[in-house]
Amino acid sequence: MAILKFNQNLVDLFLAQEKLDINYRGLSGNTSLMTAVECGNYDAMKSLLDHKNIDINLSNDYGGTALMYATSNAVDNKENVHILVTKPDINLNLKDENEETAFLLSIKCKNIKIAKYLVKQKQIDINSKNIFGDCPLLLAIEYPNMHPLVDDLLCRKDIDVNIQNKNLSTPLMLAIQNNYEDIVKKLLSHPHININLRDSDKETALSISLKHGFFYLSRLILQHPKL
Repeated sequence: MAILKFNQNLVDLFLAQEKLDINYRGLSGNTSLMTAVECGNYDAMKSLLDHKNIDINLSNDYGGTALMYATSNAVDNKENVHILVTKPDINLNLKDENEETAFLLSIKCKNIKIAKYLVKQKQIDINSKNIFGDCPLLLAIEYPNMHPLVDDLLCRKDIDVNIQNKNLSTPLMLAIQNNYEDIVKKLLSHPHININLRDSDKETALSISLKHGFFYLSRLILQHPKL
């Protein structure tokens, strides 16, 4: 309650108690740290993180962590994310019940500033999939306002540019289906692109472009040396 009411004096009193269980999991398994992050109580969050017994990686009943709350928050709280990410014992790749990481959640919630910050963290698994087969690159292509993230992802040496979802669709196929010419060009210029993969309907990038009547994209594919 002290955290929700932004009563820092009361928060400090609680934290000063020797027998305090700083990692106590309350309703739905949420901890005080998760509550502070979720409601945007920056001061309480900093005080909690300074506690010697804090477990920053604890998850609630749904697998959610404090970092996940920070990256999926509707409010742009990049500063909160930065404080959590820079903690030496943080695990950036924990997954919730849907096998979604904090990075993937930032993309799903269209938090572009946070996503662009996280993609620069070398520890981040940028190819991690959720139970639906979605991954950061596929979602960044799917959501137009997340398109600026595509460049950051493609600059990562560990990016799987040919990653496939449950329907075996690749990032290139998804970009073609939506007629995103700029992204198609960027994907085709990637040294590891495989333009001959087939989805679950046995379609290729070329057949998809032809089926949709995107003949400019078809020409780009036909001119590609790996066809």
